[in-house]
Parts: sequence; structure tokens; C-alpha cells
Amino acid sequence: MKNRFFLLLAVLCLNSMACRDKGFVDEYSGIIHRGQKDIAIREVSLDTLFVDASHTSLDGEWHLNGDKLYFIDRSLVGVKEFALDGQYIGSHIERGRGPNEVLQSMLAGDFTGIGDFVAMDRGWTVSLFNKDFEKKKSYLLFEDLDNDAQVWDDLMKNPDPEEHRMYEFFINSKCIRFLKDQIIIPVITEHVDYNGFYKTANSQNFWLASYNFLMIDIENGKTGKLFGHYPPIFRESNMPAFSLLNFDTGDGYLYCSYGADSLIYVRDVEGKLVKCMGFAASSVKGKYPETSTFEEYSQYSMQHRKKYGYYKQIKAVNGYLFRSYKKDGDAGYGLQIYKGENLVGDVDFAEELYVIGYAEGFYYGVLPVDMEAERFRIVRFKL
Repeated sequence: MKNRFFLLLAVLCLNSMACRDKGFVDEYSGIIHRGQKDIAIREVSLDTLFVDASHTSLDGEWHLNGDKLYFIDRSLVGVKEFALDGQYIGSHIERGRGPNEVLQSMLAGDFTGIGDFVAMDRGWTVSLFNKDFEKKKSYLLFEDLDNDAQVWDDLMKNPDPEEHRMYEFFINSKCIRFLKDQIIIPVITEHVDYNGFYKTANSQNFWLASYNFLMIDIENGKTGKLFGHYPPIFRESNMPAFSLLNFDTGDGYLYCSYGADSLIYVRDVEGKLVKCMGFAASSVKGKYPETSTFEEYSQYSMQHRKKYGYYKQIKAVNGYLFRSYKKDGDAGYGLQIYKGENLVGDVDFAEELYVIGYAEGFYYGVLPVDMEAERFRIVRFKL
């Protein structure tokens, strides 16, 4: 790991010198890696809870808020509420134009520290609900910005990563989070000449200068700042199939992990990169193939993800940070457990397990849906 980190610093310095000539400051230059590897947790005992999924689309995102489980349906409008024992309690939010309804199905959601719920739908509308799921605010992405057609025309000819309208919700991430009083939304530009699908000079600039996140002040309906760039590993090799970012917030920080990168990047409430942590899983070799064209990406990305290991969901909860990963080939999955900045656990699983929260002495997680029986599989464990 130390050799990998010193190589990373060397690349950072070279990129930083090249960027200063263009007025660009590389936020990764000089970033400090913290933490130790002291793995004491190699296995956990799982209790499995089966939850009837017949009244859902089976596709969605689980949250644990307080002592309740919530399923955000990505194909059908609504949030399903369950007790910790899996008993169905009820449904919230319906399709429509009413005061507490939304027009399209939800892509992602999160609960705030005071119990409010925020969701983004497929029409790029962000809605804020109170703890009783009554709508308080709604905001259409970038609705407060100038919609001059000339801006669009100029961006098509001359892509500018500093321009908000270059971006849209990064739908593959399927995640939004609250950080302090701001909603954090993952964004990406799919500009025909400014993306990472083609190995060109523009793609190098894309990995260097394009942003990953957008802040939104939902209370005031204001578009906030863009922040966060792709880490240097993507400048070394063009591999969009493994660029998917996963992130979570906790204790006033944003934790971000990328598919191809063993490091975890930590940002403060202003979005500033303050440190990195994390260690590579021994079963993830990280020798990823490059992609030169969009056609190659479309044809081979699924094959590559099946063949190579990469890092997946991340969750900060109860003083721990959990990160799931896929191992190389058909070797299965793993779950890294960090306490503070230190790697204290690495547990093997036959299937992917991602953690959703903590309640009544147990950590709760989700296994892949049992499609044949139409049921969800919720697990709980202790550390």
C-alpha cells in the first residue's frame, strides 16, 4: 500500500505542475493518507429477515431511520415503511399533482438529522418532506439559473467544467445525501465532446477538471457550488466502467469511494478535501483495462465488471465506516469495516452485503433481492 501511495503522490505532483499553468489547482496535491490496517474482525454472525416485496417493483433503496425501515421504490412512486421485524406499516407519497405527491418515481432519497425526508425523482425535481411525509419544498434542478439559449449553444461549442449547466444528476450513483443544511447530489457531464468515454485530450481534462458533486440549498431553492474532482487514478488510465462513485455523510463529513480506487476521500461541510484513508482489499488486484471509445465501453463494461474486482457501497454509521466490494472474478464479495481512519474488519461474503444503519444494538444491511420468491432479505449483526 505504501508504494502505491508514494506513486500516487508523484503523479499528483506532476499533474499539479501541469495544471498550474492553466490556472487550475489540483485539490489532490499533497493530500495526506491517514489510518492503519489492524484487522480484528474477520467474520460476523448474520440474522436474516425476509420481507414480502410483492407490493413493490423490487428495485429501490433501503434506509434505516430511527427504529423503522424504509424502502424507496425507484420504479413505482412511494416510500414503504416497515418495522424492524419486517412487518409492513404503510406507504407514503403517491403519484400526482397534489400537495404531498410527486409526478415521477424516485431515484434516490435520504433522511435528515431531524427526521425530514428528501427525494429526487426522474424529472430532476428535489422534494423535501417533513417527518410525516408532508411536502415542505420542491426544487427543479438548476431552475434558479439563467436559461438563456445562448449559454447552451456556447457550451456545446466550448465545454466549460465550471458551468453548472454542463451537468446533470449522475443517475448511476442513485444516491443523494444531506450534509449540514445542504443536499449533496452527484453530477456528471455527458457532453458529446467532454466525457471519459473516449481516450482523448478532452477525456484527460474531463477526469482532471470535471466535478462530481453539487450542493443545493433546498430551504431557499438555490443552486449551490460544484465541488470534488475525480482522483488521479483516472488520469493514469481511462476506465469509465469503474468510475462509479459511492458516497455517504456522517459526523459533518462526506466520505467518497470510487470503483477503481482503494482510497476513501474525506471532505468537510464546505466540500473541501481534507484527507484520504482506506486500504486495498487483497482480492481486488486493480489491474483494469482501458476504454478508448464509447463503443468499447458499451460492449465490454459489463464483462469487465464481472471479471475485475472493484469497490461499491459505502456507509457511515455509529462511528464506523462500511465499504462493500466485489472480488476479482467469481470469488465473491467482501465488506471492509473502518473505525475512525483504521481498517479493523474485512469480512467475506458469497453475495454483496451493504449496510444501511444501526438500531437497538444491531447493524442492519441488505442482501440481493430474492427475485423468485419476491422477497427482500434484510440482515442484522453485531460487532
